[in-house]
Amino acid sequence: MKIFIYKTIIIIFFIFLLFEFTIGKRLDSYNDKLENLSSKQEREKIINKIKNEIENANKKENILTESEQKLLSTFIKKISNELNLNEKSE
Repeated sequence: MKIFIYKTIIIIFFIFLLFEFTIGKRLDSYNDKLENLSSKQEREKIINKIKNEIENANKKENILTESEQKLLSTFIKKISNELNLNEKSE
């Protein structure tokens, strides 16, 4: 019975180590990212970075490439058609 208990403890220990070195590391990195988003300073940095990117995009003549323009145009037309269909059915 002692051998069974020792083996069980060793197996549980190795499973714990395996978890910590694989899934635990990923969970820690996601936890760090969430903590960064929860601080006001980090959110302000992100907002400022987005504002700067929008300003840089506004300075460009064309923001989207031709393929992106076609893709968005098709998507917007499909949404518009769906919305029009919903209005007619009501």
